Amino acid sequence: MKRIKLSLSIALLTAFALPSNAQEIPRYDSRQETLERLFSARSEAALQQAIDEARKAGFSEQSLTEARFLFLIDKQDHRALAAMADELEAKKDTFSLNDSEIFSLEDDWLAIISFTKSLAELEQGNIEGFKKNITEAFWLSPQQASAYTPIIEKTKTAEAMKQLTLDLEQRVLQLNVDDGIALKETLKGKSAALIHFWSPWSEASEASMADFILTARELNKHNIAILHTLIDITIEGRGEGQYIYKLHNKDLPYFWLQDTKNNSLSGTLRVRDTPTVCLLTPEGKVLFNGAPSDPNFWNTVKLIAPELQRPNAQPHQGHNH
Repeated sequence: MKRIKLSLSIALLTAFALPSNAQEIPRYDSRQETLERLFSARSEAALQQAIDEARKAGFSEQSLTEARFLFLIDKQDHRALAAMADELEAKKDTFSLNDSEIFSLEDDWLAIISFTKSLAELEQGNIEGFKKNITEAFWLSPQQASAYTPIIEKTKTAEAMKQLTLDLEQRVLQLNVDDGIALKETLKGKSAALIHFWSPWSEASEASMADFILTARELNKHNIAILHTLIDITIEGRGEGQYIYKLHNKDLPYFWLQDTKNNSLSGTLRVRDTPTVCLLTPEGKVLFNGAPSDPNFWNTVKLIAPELQRPNAQPHQGHNH
């Protein structure tokens, strides 16, 4: 089986990476060049051109299907992957390792069929069907677990949020003063509230600060409260958080809060990574819970403020002290 080196950036694509025991292709081989174009296309047009070229060069339909699958993985296009489920299922019994460019075992191929079927079930809102198929994908190809885990966690969080209503009487520690504040006070007169969980130790939090400042300003214009919440509950974390507060308070003149061990907001909201944003209604229902870079975040915000425009991020300047 042949192998190409793909330069791919996301965990899903890494999980479905090419087998390590595959043979390298000679660098200047024309077939390798075609293969590289096929598996490194960054746009739909480039992919289709590469598929047409590969088909003329005699590549198997199996390899072309694999290229489209990895392209959609790279784009994190779960809807399109779900739409591939029937196509892959129809090709289930015709799979040949000899025709494959990326799989070393037939089980790996069967795993992606179960994976796409799980996404199709999710599109239909069938959680039990999703569980069944994603479990089968795990069983068939455990080494691809990093592809499944984020989707499972996101689904579990979404299901939990449907049942959750935050207690607005709950008091949260403030970062800039030695006193707490009830969540209902932060929501008074507001159409919604955005809780932004961050950590001074998180490179992702620091790198996204410039973007968040612009986001917070835009949301504030549309009557959405901003709760900039330090997830670190330690004394050291509080000290570092207060330093960040002094740096950015003029940019973020909103609520600066710190999570607590007891009645933890991040625990209640199932926050595992920073930055994470949670959009709340004035009644404490959760409209969105996830990464601020998720397009669904902005789609959800626009349900509250249709005229809102997503700002363009400015380059971030790190802090030193």
